[in-house]
Amino acid sequence: SLDFHLHDTRLMELHVVSLNGETVATVQMQSELDSISDVLHRLPSAAVPCKRKLMFDGRCLAGAQTLVEAGLRSRDVVHLVLEDVQREVEVFLARLAESADRYDEMLAHMCMVAKMPEEMSSEEINLLRVALNTNIRTLWNSLRCLRAWQLEEYSESKRVAAAEFYNKVKSELQSSLDSAIALLQQHVIPNSHTPSSKVVFLDMKANYLKYFCEEPFSDKRADFLEEVRQTYEAALALAEKELHITHQDRLNIVLHYTAYLYEVLQQHAEARQMCKTAFDAAVEQLETLNEEDYKNAVLPLQLLRDCLTSWQHLT
Repeated sequence: SLDFHLHDTRLMELHVVSLNGETVATVQMQSELDSISDVLHRLPSAAVPCKRKLMFDGRCLAGAQTLVEAGLRSRDVVHLVLEDVQREVEVFLARLAESADRYDEMLAHMCMVAKMPEEMSSEEINLLRVALNTNIRTLWNSLRCLRAWQLEEYSESKRVAAAEFYNKVKSELQSSLDSAIALLQQHVIPNSHTPSSKVVFLDMKANYLKYFCEEPFSDKRADFLEEVRQTYEAALALAEKELHITHQDRLNIVLHYTAYLYEVLQQHAEARQMCKTAFDAAVEQLETLNEEDYKNAVLPLQLLRDCLTSWQHLT
């Protein structure tokens, strides 16, 4: 990142810091009419490998822009991000971390990619989803295991220690959920322009919000019920408008939303009807699909069918 300390319209001192927080250089700019290219040219080439790209307020700055045109004003303190690490390297390290089951590091690398302005590729979306889901599910499973312990037979001091440990894991889970939702909301979703990727990220956001409607967060349940519904509905509306009726992302959002309606909101009739309508419509179109699309549609359709079967037996 760059911290700009704008003293006046003639002299500006730029403190250049890499993405990992290390100081790269201090650059003196003569005027707010200097261009972004002028800033880049004054950085030592050895200190800034790969692409030299400046970003401010979530947008990429054009080299011909002046500092004023970029929205910078005298005496302001603003923060810029210098993209001095190759996107390809971050993705490579994420794959490497995944292969070694080091998911915390995988997540850290994919968060770096997610905060870059370019839309994420299919591979990057999958890596981010795996990293976030693994991190959150691991903590969620830990919390469930701790809740299952029968502590009545233990001493008071042990029960107190167990409660403190439980609250520690719960706090870590809440922090991970908050971070995941903020990442999606502030960076990933705004930078997504293709319908399928936006549907995926809205679905992920709703899935993470849904955790706050579960038992460990019962005190927060009322605050999140409607937000979860609205997020699922936004994803479903976009999917119905832009994606084919057999598209796996469209089927997945139906799967997740109907499960939420049935299991959390207890709206059984609405959930069954939505699930059945989507399932029947997609099945009618299966024979028109090419081999790849057919394979992609099969799993969510099987899961929708399983839901319908299960819900029918519970009726």
